[in-house]
Amino acid sequence: MKKKILLFAGIFLALILVGFFIFSPKVWYCYLDEYILGETQAQIDACYYDVAVYDENFSVCDRMEDLFYRSQCFFVASVTKEDVSFCEKIERRKNREGASSVEKIENEAQISECYAKFAIETEDISVCDEITGEDFEDLKNFCIAVIEKDISLCNEIESEVIRDNCYHEISE
Repeated sequence: MKKKILLFAGIFLALILVGFFIFSPKVWYCYLDEYILGETQAQIDACYYDVAVYDENFSVCDRMEDLFYRSQCFFVASVTKEDVSFCEKIERRKNREGASSVEKIENEAQISECYAKFAIETEDISVCDEITGEDFEDLKNFCIAVIEKDISLCNEIESEVIRDNCYHEISE
């Protein structure tokens, strides 16, 4: 009986050590929160977000259930890694089964915002063309105006909030 317990303990310890070499210790804390401590999903997603941002371990973005955290995680990944394909990972989730129409619209907005933020951060105006749909025409114009630093384009923006942000961004 003692041999079985020692064998089990040895295997368990070996798995933990191997895990530390494969994953960062912070990821293990998130796993602990998720599987052992039974933390809320918001706490677990916040944990994974911290790992993604501070350790630049963006593979954990996929583990997040909260739309806001996941979208922000992919945005940070896109800018940090200078890889717009992370914005496209948000898009793959826009048609999640069971998502309400409001969630789908919010998701489309997050995708468009990811493209806009990436384009502005990297000053890559071609990415602004990825912002599609008439609901996001103002955001696309904002994206182009800020990169080109063309205040006259701000005048074409219908949304007062986005137009004011456009003026503010260009005047800085």
